[in-house]
Amino acid sequence: MLCLLSVGLLTLGTNVQRYGLTVVSEKGCCGRKAFGLSTFVWLFGWGIYASGNGVYTFAVTLAPATVCSALLGTAVVWNAIISRLLLGERLEACDIQGGLLIMAGIFFMPIFGPTDSVEHTASQFEALLGNAGGRAYLACMLLLILVLVCCVMAYERHERLQKASTSEIATVHVQMAEESARAAEPSDSNSRGAQRPKPSMEALVPFAYPVIVGAIESLQQLCLIAVSRMFYHGVETGDSQLCYATFWVLLSLLIFMVVGQIWWLRKALLRLPVTRVLPIEYGTVACLSIIGSVVFFEEAAFVPDHFGWGIAGGIVLIVIGCAQVGSRWAPCPTSTTGGAARSESSVTTK
Repeated sequence: MLCLLSVGLLTLGTNVQRYGLTVVSEKGCCGRKAFGLSTFVWLFGWGIYASGNGVYTFAVTLAPATVCSALLGTAVVWNAIISRLLLGERLEACDIQGGLLIMAGIFFMPIFGPTDSVEHTASQFEALLGNAGGRAYLACMLLLILVLVCCVMAYERHERLQKASTSEIATVHVQMAEESARAAEPSDSNSRGAQRPKPSMEALVPFAYPVIVGAIESLQQLCLIAVSRMFYHGVETGDSQLCYATFWVLLSLLIFMVVGQIWWLRKALLRLPVTRVLPIEYGTVACLSIIGSVVFFEEAAFVPDHFGWGIAGGIVLIVIGCAQVGSRWAPCPTSTTGGAARSESSVTTK
């Protein structure tokens, strides 16, 4: 119940942030437009989002991380309702089909995942960091985030150069209006060619932003689980972990991850609808969290024999669902055309 409540708050907070960044910044709120109103609404949405994380912090101390991560899949249902009521976003066929696959994968994994968890002390957590599996997991996570961040920064830089180039070309056209249309055609052609980003980068963007947010949130949850379990271990046993440097280092990293998540979630919501951000974000969180719980926290010992294939199958379903939502492809199209979705997405991106 705490997980369901936290997911509802996380989803509501994300939608309110999107509302402040898009609707309020353009039209105002309640018929009023005031300086800083958009920022105020965004901060209010972030406060709701932070309260959801607070509830989740307590929830992960009462159940294995895989169960809590599985319940994050209900964000797809929460988001379908809240985004429709608050933002008027409509779900396309790819959103429904991809969302169902993501939910199926997320709910599929805890059935075959670990059945118990361990409350690690600071010294035990240091031992986890020394294991080859834990180091490999952290290295892969950091590499994934670094590669995607570099790709996004290159894409945004390319866009800025395009806008500057387009502005310069427009100025030249105004100054050379007396020249013939034939002489101006190459410039028009070049400007149109310069305005379009590379197709590969353009296709990557709908995945990059939510995957970055999801990967950062996965690392954030790793620190959150470790800090909360160490804290409650001290409360229950009297063996306080607050005197260990590991506790405070992890707490500092947790705060750093929270700031990074806020920054990248804001960038994602400015560029993409919530119906595209949340499913991919929480699909990423679910996949990386289950892998982290099995590999990093060594909860594989609590996985029944021959159940690893079930976890792998759930991850495959999530990946396919995220691919559908991000690429806007639906193998079973409905009466709603995909063209409308693509045009809406392109307008939002612009």
